[in-house]
Amino acid sequence: MDITRTLLIESSVPSKFWIEALSTVVYLINRLSSHVLNFDSLYYHLHHKSLSYYDLHTFGCVCFVHLPSHERHKLSTQSAKCVFLGYNISHKGFVCYDLSCGKFCISRNVVFFENQYFFPTHLASSSVAPILPHFEVVLSFERFKPGIVYERRRPTLQLLETDPPPDTALEIASELSTHQPALRRSTRVSHTPDRYDFSATLSTIIVPSCYSQAVQHECWQKAMQEELQALQDNHTWDLVSCPPAVKPIGCKWVYSIKLRSDGTLDRYKARLVALENRQEYGVDYEETFSPVAKMTTVRTIIAIAASQGWPLHQMDVKNAFLHGDLKEDIYMAPPPGLFSSSTQLCVS
Repeated sequence: MDITRTLLIESSVPSKFWIEALSTVVYLINRLSSHVLNFDSLYYHLHHKSLSYYDLHTFGCVCFVHLPSHERHKLSTQSAKCVFLGYNISHKGFVCYDLSCGKFCISRNVVFFENQYFFPTHLASSSVAPILPHFEVVLSFERFKPGIVYERRRPTLQLLETDPPPDTALEIASELSTHQPALRRSTRVSHTPDRYDFSATLSTIIVPSCYSQAVQHECWQKAMQEELQALQDNHTWDLVSCPPAVKPIGCKWVYSIKLRSDGTLDRYKARLVALENRQEYGVDYEETFSPVAKMTTVRTIIAIAASQGWPLHQMDVKNAFLHGDLKEDIYMAPPPGLFSSSTQLCVS
């Protein structure tokens, strides 16, 4: 659209021909080299043919289209003066518009005048700047006398067509320096916006990267115990002995912190995730599914609730599980902190 506006403004072509200008821009962009394509054009990558740029002409310039035999006679003009408005994609030819009869024509027999626009362009500004009278703005103050109460007035403006005498200039400068008002300072106490409290809270809390670091702090121990309790309450796995010829997958603790809207600490969060890089497609699983809520759906629900006057409530779900039955048995090594036995596995 930037190039389209440039073509219309530079050539002074009326905006009603914006479709022709946009088609010309698309035609040019597809044929210009791009550094993303190693300085090749999109047309070359699509058709694998080299291009010739001799058929490119100035948009909006004057052109003369040769008239067919049924539109002319011996004493009439052999061509029509038109405006060049781009290229035709379905036919090999140039798109020209005859302003006298108000119709488009597509022709290959066209003579172009590249340096002459069809529509009159804006006159360029004169290189000679106009001479304006010279005025100077001088601030004059009344002299104050002791013992007299004066009203507070704004300084008056006086226009002088000539330079003031040297003595007057010195006197004005001394008055300005004497009666210059003091600068006003704001008394409001500045503070950091609330949105930066999140980064400040995150910088003060050290989030562990492994189990050995988290087990040293009571807050993270409590978070891991809550996660294990939720997994056991939902009957996520069964503890069984390790069967022969079974290579269990591993697991890992992932730690994070939850913040409130004002940036203060809400709670510590520990999640147990399985290392899926050891699972094989067709053996351990056949399909994957990850529930993600789109913001478009959320906005739609909020809009419907607002239009119907329904109440809205916000809640925080600590643990979310997909309810379903697995056809395959998934064996996972016990997470650190569950139990010390190395002969049992978690099977789902």
